Amino acid sequence: MPRHNPPSARQDTAEKKNAQLEALHRVGVALASSFDIDAILHQVATATVSLLGDVPVDIFYAGAPTIHSQPRWLPASPEPAHLSNEDRLRLERELAAAARRGLAVSSHHVEGRPGHDRPDPETVPIAVQDNMLGMIVVGLNRPLTQADRGLLSILSLQAATALHNIHLTQERIHFERLSAIGRMIGSVVHDFRSPLTAVRGYAGMLASLTLPDEDRRVYSRLIIEECDRLGTLTGELLELTRGNGSKPALRTIALEDFFRDLRPSLEAQFKDSTIDLAVELEYLGPVCLDPDRMTRAVLNVAANARQAIDGDGAFTIRSKQQSGRLVLEFEDSGAGIPAEVRHRIFEPFFSYGKTQGVGLGMCIVQKIVEEHGGETAVSSERGVGTTVRFLLPLETESVQDAHRPTAEVARGGRP
Repeated sequence: MPRHNPPSARQDTAEKKNAQLEALHRVGVALASSFDIDAILHQVATATVSLLGDVPVDIFYAGAPTIHSQPRWLPASPEPAHLSNEDRLRLERELAAAARRGLAVSSHHVEGRPGHDRPDPETVPIAVQDNMLGMIVVGLNRPLTQADRGLLSILSLQAATALHNIHLTQERIHFERLSAIGRMIGSVVHDFRSPLTAVRGYAGMLASLTLPDEDRRVYSRLIIEECDRLGTLTGELLELTRGNGSKPALRTIALEDFFRDLRPSLEAQFKDSTIDLAVELEYLGPVCLDPDRMTRAVLNVAANARQAIDGDGAFTIRSKQQSGRLVLEFEDSGAGIPAEVRHRIFEPFFSYGKTQGVGLGMCIVQKIVEEHGGETAVSSERGVGTTVRFLLPLETESVQDAHRPTAEVARGGRP
């Protein structure tokens, strides 16, 4: 019988090291895909115990004031085998002092604890370059070996990278949010200033005692028009911020009746222009919608078409039934939209080729259509025109469940 030699100690050590490195790799992958700070701290603590055995592990995260992230310890409350509140405060002070001096925190920075029989805790910094993000504190009954430190250094670097990425991401989101608010304020102020200036000027003229009655009537009408414009801008902002709390007042209505009631408002959009308005309805039957909100969506599209057409042109509305859905098409013969900006059409406060408005028209259109369980599609060709399509469900059940997120079939067109 052949005799099998038992595995050597060297083989055992190599296999153990390989297993530890594989475990570190798995932890690194998990940390890289996580954007939850608490989850990262828990993963680091679990991995430390896995690498060193069943030892007390405390994780400190220093926080990030730029993203309003608060410092914290894991476990949140001291346990008998872990650091006391006094120890934690002392280590926090040492971490802050070391960070100010540009030093890494290690065991030789931790002073002894009078009155304690246990050895001083071993610490491993969680840092990216000179940015101290926290530390791993291990309560061993022995000093860390060189191999232990190597493994914990890899783990701490993985944790630091994950936390640093969260900080960068949150800072970017915060910056973009502030930038969006700034653009919104700038757009609103700009668009409100013009009608307010006009109202003030016309009101000043009306104050003249020698003004003829006909001029008074003209200036009064202009003041009313400018006030209506301010009301429209305010309505668009309120519509955008309405959120999911206000659901559309859905009811079944014949599409023919809807457009018959809408016709006077559509004609008003194109008065004093040489644009031909045509409504060609192939489908005239019932549809479940909120007439007021859908009217706003249609009028927003019509207003865009009016501004896109320079001189003579046409704006045509069509309806048809296709694959169980109602398709409303709004086609204009305007200048069209360049492909390089077409994908931004539904962004709030984005505007192209318009002299009025705050860039909320198509954003609101999309929101209203989605509230009805539908989708919005836009196609455009330079020099030919733009077609906006509402793809709306005809089934009542689909419409009543319209507040689930819906996919967009296209992102392009005109704001």
